[in-house]
Amino acid sequence: MPFPTQILFDFFKEATLHLEENHYEGEHEPATADNERDLTPPTLETQRQRLLRIQVDALQSAIERYDRAKSSPEQDDNVSLEDAQLVLREIGSQNFSKVNAEDKEEIVESMAAMNDAARLAFARSVLVAEIMWEDNAQTAKSDDETMSKRALIDSSCGGGMCRSAIVEFCALCNAVVSLPEVQEHLKSGSDLKSCLFGCSNQTPDDGKRQAVPALLEQLHRKLFRAVGYDSDFGSSEMKRKFFPQQNTKGDDPIDSELAETFAEFLSIMRVTVTKAMLAGSGEASDQFKNLSDVKEGGVTRVVSVDYSEKIIGTQNGEGERGVPGAPLPAKMEGHGLEQKMKQLSFMQKAAALQKKLQGELLSMDSDERDAMLVEARNAHESMLEKAQKIPPGPQRMAFFLQGVDPEQQRLLAIHKVW
Repeated sequence: MPFPTQILFDFFKEATLHLEENHYEGEHEPATADNERDLTPPTLETQRQRLLRIQVDALQSAIERYDRAKSSPEQDDNVSLEDAQLVLREIGSQNFSKVNAEDKEEIVESMAAMNDAARLAFARSVLVAEIMWEDNAQTAKSDDETMSKRALIDSSCGGGMCRSAIVEFCALCNAVVSLPEVQEHLKSGSDLKSCLFGCSNQTPDDGKRQAVPALLEQLHRKLFRAVGYDSDFGSSEMKRKFFPQQNTKGDDPIDSELAETFAEFLSIMRVTVTKAMLAGSGEASDQFKNLSDVKEGGVTRVVSVDYSEKIIGTQNGEGERGVPGAPLPAKMEGHGLEQKMKQLSFMQKAAALQKKLQGELLSMDSDERDAMLVEARNAHESMLEKAQKIPPGPQRMAFFLQGVDPEQQRLLAIHKVW
């Protein structure tokens, strides 16, 4: 007998709603023996368990509603919490044998929406916890003493930033910049706390507004602390590990999976900065005041820029919702579904190629990477030189389509993505 899918749909709906409404409530670790308040934020695992409890409660409520709504109280088909959790684990592993086949698509979509809500709720909880810690530390009687209570890993501890902390940091950053409140903060320069708590806050004047990269760096500093590292030390470790000029010989090589994780992080941060700068173009028109030909006697000027790229996803090996991929151009009206699917497939393949090339480059030692980049630049310059000697039109088009061998194409792609 198939598992009652109504329980699943009720669970997904209620859990998603509660996760979207969830806000960090400021809980801290218990007071110390001398009755001083410990301002250290709860651990990431503690915050995860709190959100998991929300989901378990929603599942239990869905089961109880189902039992109450049965046509006959004597029906011997009661569903236990353990039964439902087992079905959910199997669905997460792409095993749909215990549910009706016709409900599969809706189940996948509903579960993905709930998982997205959980990911954002966790990111919001972590971010707010760090903001509250900063506020409490500043208002404490002994600021230095309060700050010292939080044991953060720094250069004095010996060693570097561990792999799991790097992965956790990148995942948190990717989720935090997806929060609407954070996007508003980056776009307008408004106070982050006001954006998160819905307080009224006046947008700063252009002269006082911080640049988007500076605001993003402040977010990164908070999240370095969240994963247990001093902000300055964490930042220097990331630079040392992933950038050739900062890397010292003798370090362990970066595995391809970690390199792809970092490449994805860089791509999302780059898109975040671009979107924030262009989304606020109406509020920050000074960015475009020089884009005019009036002084030369013309009548044209740029008044705004509409940034239309979106992050799309691809299915990963664990059955989770897709990781960010290539930018998706604005919708082209009039194209049929088949054409749009071809475009989407092409974008996904381009994203996969970009991530693969970035991963390969990051996994090389600095000397090998530098040599590869020089070769890629030379290939790019050589191609441009040859193309300029061919008259514009069909001949030049044929050169681009047929005159570049696969190895040259690979080098040109490396030059483009790095």
